[in-house]
Amino acid sequence: MKKTIAAALLLIASTLHGDELTDRVEKITSSIDATVGVSAIDLASGRRFMLRGDERFPMASVYKVAIVLPVLKKVSTGQITFDQIVTIEPKDFAPGHSPLAKSAAGKPLNVELARLVVLALGESDNTAADALLRVAGGPEAVTRYLRFIGITAMDVSRSEKAMAADMKKPGTRSGDERDTATPNAMAMLLRQSDARADGLGGGSRKFLLDTLRNAQTGERLIRAGVPAGSDVCEKSGRAPGVLNDAGYVTSPDGTHRMVMVIFTKDAKTSSEKAREDALAAIARAVYDDFMTRR
Repeated sequence: MKKTIAAALLLIASTLHGDELTDRVEKITSSIDATVGVSAIDLASGRRFMLRGDERFPMASVYKVAIVLPVLKKVSTGQITFDQIVTIEPKDFAPGHSPLAKSAAGKPLNVELARLVVLALGESDNTAADALLRVAGGPEAVTRYLRFIGITAMDVSRSEKAMAADMKKPGTRSGDERDTATPNAMAMLLRQSDARADGLGGGSRKFLLDTLRNAQTGERLIRAGVPAGSDVCEKSGRAPGVLNDAGYVTSPDGTHRMVMVIFTKDAKTSSEKAREDALAAIARAVYDDFMTRR
C-alpha cells in the first residue's frame, strides 16, 4: 500500500512539474507569432517533456541528420568508406546555402565522403546533403532506415534542390507532410542513436557527434540558451517562417545528458532575432527544469 501511495504521489508531482514547465514554455512562445513544438528526453531517467510533441513541423535542414545516419551505417558495415570519393556534377548543385557549389565555379567536384558529412551537418551545405541523399540510396532508402529503427512520424521525400523548386511554385499545399516530422519523432531518432539502435559503429558515432558539436549554424539557438560550458551537439534548420534546432545537451560537469528538440513554424511578423531569443529561452527553461527535477 505504501509503495502504491508513493508511486501515486510521484506521478502527481511529475505532472505538476510538467505543468509548471509547460506554463513557462508557453509564456515564452507567446512573445512570438510562431507555432512552437518541443520534445525533450532525460537520457538518464527517461523523463520526457513535450509541447505539441505529436504535431507535424517542416524539418528544414534538421532533416539532414536523418539523411546522414543511414550513410554512416553504410560506413559502419563496410559498404562504403569515409575516404570514398563522391562526384558531384553541376546539374546536381543545390540552390540556397552551399559553399561547396559556390567553390566549384560551375565545374564537377570530387569530394571525400567524410567532407560531405562535415559540410552537410556542420555548415548545412545543401549540395553536400543532396549528394549524401544519393549515397544513402534516395528518400526511399532513408525511409526504410527510419522505419527499421522505429521512427514513423518523420518523412524524407525530397532533395534540397527539389524542395527549393517546390517553394517557387504558387499555392503551397496546406497539410503537405513531405519532409516534416513531429518533435517527438526527432527526439526519438536522437535517443535511438544514443541507445546504439541506429547501427552505427564507434568510429562513425564519434564522427557524428564531433561534427554536430562543431556545427556552425546554431550558435544563437540551443547553444545560446543552456549554461556556458555545456556540451552541445546539434543541427539547426531555417526556412521561411521556420526556425528549428535539435540535438544533445550535456551539463558542464558532464553528469547529466538530455535530448532537446525545438521546432517552430508559421512565423509571420516576428523577427528572426526574436525567434532565436525565444528558442534559446525555451532551451534554458527545459534545461533548468530537467536539472532540478531529475
